[in-house]
Amino acid sequence: MILFYQIRKLGLLFAFVCFFVIGCSPKQTAKNILFVVLDSKPNTLDPRRATDANGMRLLALVFNGLVQIGDQGELLPDLALRWKREGLTYTFYLKPNLHFSNGRAVTKEDIVFSFEEFKKKDSPFYSAFKNIKSVEVLFEKSEGTLAKEPSVKSQGNFVVKISMRDFQAPFLYTDLQVIKILPKREILEFPEKFQKKPMGTGLFEVEKNGFREILLKRRGVSRPFLPEYISFQIIRDGFTRTQKMLSKSVDLAPSVIPLQKIPRFERQKENFRILSRPGLSTTYLLLNLKNKLLKNKELRQALSLSINQREIIKYKLLNYAVPASSFINPENYFFNKELKGPEFDLERAKNIVHRLGLRGVSLQLSSSNNPDTVNKARVLASQMSQTGMKVSFQSNEWGAFYKDVSQGAYEM
Repeated sequence: MILFYQIRKLGLLFAFVCFFVIGCSPKQTAKNILFVVLDSKPNTLDPRRATDANGMRLLALVFNGLVQIGDQGELLPDLALRWKREGLTYTFYLKPNLHFSNGRAVTKEDIVFSFEEFKKKDSPFYSAFKNIKSVEVLFEKSEGTLAKEPSVKSQGNFVVKISMRDFQAPFLYTDLQVIKILPKREILEFPEKFQKKPMGTGLFEVEKNGFREILLKRRGVSRPFLPEYISFQIIRDGFTRTQKMLSKSVDLAPSVIPLQKIPRFERQKENFRILSRPGLSTTYLLLNLKNKLLKNKELRQALSLSINQREIIKYKLLNYAVPASSFINPENYFFNKELKGPEFDLERAKNIVHRLGLRGVSLQLSSSNNPDTVNKARVLASQMSQTGMKVSFQSNEWGAFYKDVSQGAYEM
């Protein structure tokens, strides 16, 4: 049951002076630092375990995969220059001279190891990659032929061939971007160090991984269009994040300013700029179909009919959202314009609940303890309770919530 798309009208708030030059003594070097405020610290900086939005976005600066997905869902190169599919085999031709942030060249063993790590049964991404039959890393010679080893001692250009057991429709456009190239030797020899300060092939490397700040340092000096440092400031309180922006203590706030505070920035257009675009965030209600009540299709229909999307969008999201009919963004190339979203009809919902004899029967809605999520969940519980059922609400910290969902220990 899809409810609505979150439109990132609040997406990026930043002072026009994006890079602060920090005052320093003659013995120090001035640093261009971009200060970015986040609402929570990533659960981990290990891409093998990162499932939260902040973690995956931050790690995209530190690590590379073979491909990446653009804003409109289009497939873009990352480490791969080009690729092709023949039957159940995908072939990727990688960029030359790949190195990790410690200066070590990427090896074929690193690439194979990376796929093996994401394929492990205890990986949160196991279901996406269990269909991979084999991964073979070859080398492209200058004349275009492939070899199992480079013809000289130089690194050579990697060619990665991925063979699937069966066709997997979302593999190329959704799943594959999750896999990042990992340093095998460093992970096996110094696992704790990698957890604290992971190293990848990306544009930035981890300089500091603290409780209140994660500091990334730009790799190399040949990219003057990038800041030398990016400081991710972890500020959990929405009011404090807002005050930090208003005082220009931070430069960038990606979707972390409370909606109700956005008008304050809109009134100060000479100091702040608001960039907006359709976002990928979708708020949805997940139902456990193994629950004896929710097995009933009519009850699920009643719950759907009781949810007033447009009321939520207008009063809780200040029109920074649109109704959704799919998980796919309406501007995405693959969006099906023929799909229709759920309708709102409270009287019909009440009649169904009454006919099923479920008035006064309890259901529980669970969510993480993210403040925005809690606010939406409370509204949903209230709206569904208008059917005559007793819909209660509880929230847990992310780890406990994710564990319950993974084990099916929830109702909604």
